[in-house]
Amino acid sequence: MRIARGIYVNPRARSMPAEPLLALASIIRPFDFSYLSLESVLSDAGWISQIAQRYTLMSTGRSSVFYTPYCVLEFTHTSRKVRSPEIVFDRSRDIHVATPKRAYEDLRFTKRNLTMVELMETTVS
Repeated sequence: MRIARGIYVNPRARSMPAEPLLALASIIRPFDFSYLSLESVLSDAGWISQIAQRYTLMSTGRSSVFYTPYCVLEFTHTSRKVRSPEIVFDRSRDIHVATPKRAYEDLRFTKRNLTMVELMETTVS
């Protein structure tokens, strides 16, 4: 199955990672540092009541959206420091993940919709 130009996936392969959708991020963007953040992390943490319809990642590369048969991967460029204690490697998902606090800060930094976030400002300040 074609995922992106030059990238194919065999859905019946035994060597599929635990979270193949997130593994695509590092395959599609091998030379950029990317981490799961924004609405994806905030939804997982319960700070957003809606379920994210796409995986949202911050990236040192350019912003772009990849539509695959499995999911939508949205990369948002960041010039912020990406090596920080608020970005940890999640072995179970095989990807770097922002803490909810960092994801909220990324959301503010990128000027995305903050009205859906259900927390008090004093929690992250």
